[in-house]
Amino acid sequence: MPDMARTQNCRIGIVADVQYADRPPKRWYTDKQKTTFDPSRTRNYRQSFEKFKSYAEISKKCLELDAFIQLGDLVDSSSRFTGDEDDDQIFKFPQKTLDTLDEILEVVDSVNAKTKINCIGNHDVRTFEELNWLGKQEGWENMHEFIKAKYLPNENLQADCFAYERQITDKVTVVNIDTFDLSVYGRPHDSEQFNRAMKILNENNPNEHKARTRGMDGPFEKRFVQWTGGVSSEQL
Repeated sequence: MPDMARTQNCRIGIVADVQYADRPPKRWYTDKQKTTFDPSRTRNYRQSFEKFKSYAEISKKCLELDAFIQLGDLVDSSSRFTGDEDDDQIFKFPQKTLDTLDEILEVVDSVNAKTKINCIGNHDVRTFEELNWLGKQEGWENMHEFIKAKYLPNENLQADCFAYERQITDKVTVVNIDTFDLSVYGRPHDSEQFNRAMKILNENNPNEHKARTRGMDGPFEKRFVQWTGGVSSEQL
């Protein structure tokens, strides 16, 4: 048997979809009257955060990783609200949301790894897209500038999006593709990227509300919904 400690080139830790929000669990009801809910589909936002913190603590007892990669959706878009039910929410953006992000980014930074890498998911851009309109009064030019500063302070971003590469060792390089380059989430409504994304949705989703998939039963048709994104030719 080979000595793995001598032959391995790179050790990488990965986590995805923490989706933290400092709010009570969101129940998944199985009927419109909201009398029955499915516990297996309930979103336990705070419990997710506690599990992630446990992961970070365990890492400190292990051999240091060459890199730790957070694959996106670090916060849940419902972190902008308080309340247990959808009809009992109070809009608390932006300060509560900013505090939530800072809290969980501290956990990312505490993981026992030489390099920390963040990717951006649809919940991340959805959470902070209001900064395109509120950003200047909060000290940010727009959402993209905010995410660059908070999530990606050490990355050399390319093509007006969140694409970048990071060398981990002399033999391993991570390349991140920004799949929300073209998107109706996160991009200002007067931007070329928003308009191109909207054109794609209108051409492929027959529903008035682009979050719906009614009548879209063919192979891969249901990917054309508003919470997905696309990659521009410039980025490629």
